[in-house]
Amino acid sequence: MKYKDFDTEDFLQDEFFITWVMKPGEETNHFWKKWLEKYPEKRRVVDKASAIIRSIGYEDERVLSDDLYMEMYENIIQKEETEEVKRGKVFTWDFWKNLAAILFLAGCFYLGYEAINTKPPKKAIETEMVKRNNPAGQKSTITLPDGSTVHLNAGSALEFPDRFSDSLRLVKLTGEAFFDVIKDKDRPFVIISGDNRVKVLGTTFNVKQEKDFSVALVTGSVEVADDKGNKVFLKPKEMMVKEANGMIFKKEFDPLEVIGWKDKYLVFKNDSFQEVRRKLEAWYGVEVHNTITLPKDWSYSGVYYKETLGNVMEGISIASSFQYTIENKTVTIQ
Repeated sequence: MKYKDFDTEDFLQDEFFITWVMKPGEETNHFWKKWLEKYPEKRRVVDKASAIIRSIGYEDERVLSDDLYMEMYENIIQKEETEEVKRGKVFTWDFWKNLAAILFLAGCFYLGYEAINTKPPKKAIETEMVKRNNPAGQKSTITLPDGSTVHLNAGSALEFPDRFSDSLRLVKLTGEAFFDVIKDKDRPFVIISGDNRVKVLGTTFNVKQEKDFSVALVTGSVEVADDKGNKVFLKPKEMMVKEANGMIFKKEFDPLEVIGWKDKYLVFKNDSFQEVRRKLEAWYGVEVHNTITLPKDWSYSGVYYKETLGNVMEGISIASSFQYTIENKTVTIQ
């Protein structure tokens, strides 16, 4: 795939791009300057990817810089001398030998410079993006290329490369998922969800992106950041919530309520009718229609483990004194 077709996630997986951001040099600066002049519409994507890379903090790699070439060149120049004799200048054998070395190094430097700036080095390994989508009523467990496990909730999607790079493990989440990440201190694990980023090394936690964004940490530690520069660190049993209006706060959480879904627990805790309907539709892949008027303060609490839709509706209807019907994929409250 050409750079002009890259999005943010593609740039975050590209080693040539990462090297430029973390260790810019004359050659890479020249290439990306020319490339952005040709594709100015990609600047916003490039700037976003660059900001994410700097916030993640890749390990610096030792590379041979252009300064070394210039230092070698200058040392040879300083050694060059001309000998003065009574009847004029005499060019010695040492002079010609040094001049040949200078020309050889200059030629190598020029050819190397041109080769690098003509086109970037080819990627050693081509990667393909893998997409997993769960419709309403369906959950799945996914094993990532590094062995980490993801429990993907209903109505959610996960995107990741078929192999991670040597410096980063990056995935993109829409909806909700529980992650069990294998520890790798040399390769941070980063989840992009909306304009939020969750960075970990090895831990277990839940990420949910709906109207609000939340991260609930079970073990280990995580760093949560967004495009506005906000950054929050979590400890086990802490949960960060970012509301739709941008307000951010931390709190403790009930593991059964927040992550019980991955173990097939359907939990209602003082939920409004809108929240009950949302959970039923996502869990069972149905549509819920209400034909009666419920009290404004109506709420419901209950815990169900591997229960059928009929049994759950029976429990809710008894507690709330209403009738219901189930026909195909439609639940009608009456």
